[in-house]
Formats: sequence, C-alpha cells, structure tokens
Amino acid sequence: MSKFIMLGALAILALPAAATAKDKVDPRIAKSLQCTTIADGAQRLACYDEAMAGLKQALEEGELMSTAQFKPKALEGTVVASGGMGFMRFWVELDTGDRWELIADSMTDSPPRKGAKAKLRKSLMRNYFYTDTYSPDFQARFLGRRD
Repeated sequence: MSKFIMLGALAILALPAAATAKDKVDPRIAKSLQCTTIADGAQRLACYDEAMAGLKQALEEGELMSTAQFKPKALEGTVVASGGMGFMRFWVELDTGDRWELIADSMTDSPPRKGAKAKLRKSLMRNYFYTDTYSPDFQARFLGRRD
C-alpha cells in the first residue's frame, strides 16, 4: 500500500504548475492514474510497477520537474541579471538561481541593478516583497529556478 501512496505523491509532485489541466498531464503520469481503475490487485500492482519505471526514468533524465523548482532556494542574494517584462513589471535573477517577477508601484521604477544585494520577505498573504540597496520595494512572485 505504501508503494501506491508513494506513486501518488510522486505523480503530484512531478506535475509542473502549468500542467494541471487534464489534457496537459504528462502521458507517464496519465498512465499511472489509469492504474487506479483496475480492480484486480495483482494487475493493478503490475500496472503501477510499469508506470513507476517510466516516471523514475523521466525524473532521472530531467524530463519532469520536482516541486523544489517551485520554491525559492533563498530569500536573499545578489542580482546577476534583470530586465523588463511589460508595463510596470520586471524580472530578476539572483546568484542563487532563483528568478522573480517584480511588480512596480510607479511608472518611474526601473529594473534592479546587476550586483545589488537583494532581500525578499514573505507577507501574510503568501506573496513576497523584494527590496535591494538601489531600488524601491516591489511586490514579487517566484518564477522558478535555473539549475
């Protein structure tokens, strides 16, 4: 039974954030989900064993992302790159590999400078605020990590 729980957790953890729609689910995950419809225990276990092999190989080859990609590595770092993302929005990458979207409060704001020491803090509403030595405070949203 623990193997079934492990497979279910792996399937959920391996889903990219954008792949929540049924038609966007990785075929290897869809195959493991089909195993739940098999009534016979031995056949269901064989199905899970086969599905787990495909998922394990996909994770090892980097074809599926773990949820670690969706959590910041650190809440401080040095800006290594930044730029515009559209009206009053910027992106920034820190030396930790974390990438953030920054939302400006004013049209006069500009992207953070390379080399700036940045700090992020989590608010009560589960979003973040970005500050550095040269820029005003920005609302921030974690975009992922370059690994």
